[in-house]
Amino acid sequence: CRQPDLAPAQVGPLVDYFEHRCREDKRFSTKGRTVGSLTRDMLSWHKELHVGRRLRLVRFRPSGLANGTWIHKANGKPETWTMREILSGRELALEGRAMNHCVATYAGKIGLGRCSIWSLRRDGERALTVEADKAGMRVNQARGPCNRKPSPAEARWLRAWAAENGLKAGNYVLGLAD
Repeated sequence: CRQPDLAPAQVGPLVDYFEHRCREDKRFSTKGRTVGSLTRDMLSWHKELHVGRRLRLVRFRPSGLANGTWIHKANGKPETWTMREILSGRELALEGRAMNHCVATYAGKIGLGRCSIWSLRRDGERALTVEADKAGMRVNQARGPCNRKPSPAEARWLRAWAAENGLKAGNYVLGLAD
């Protein structure tokens, strides 16, 4: 609040942003961040909120591809991997926010039937967001948090789901080649 670059009118919105980020990520900290970068992040978050409000009532038609569930033992413990289609604007906005990428901008393409968006999760935790094209019979892209490429374990289950649905998932999509 005592920062010379911070307008008093920005304090309330920044507090809202901090509270949101702390709920979303318990490790969130302002350490090492400038007032300018925090303000930019806060403004971006507010813009996303407005998009999310418009999107929350939107429903998408199912693509016809099948969901997937796989149970696998890793390090002696069972893991449940699931692939679920995102069928509402609200889910799409939540996915983008949680994964810190721009998937919410795909709403128009989904609405026109040009693609479908999927969430791959391990034990209920988001792992990848996947764009599929049923008409082209392929997975167009798959990204983890902050647009990182799929891990080998994630690529395994993405490949399994793609095979079950007759989709191609090339090495580039799986993060195996650039």
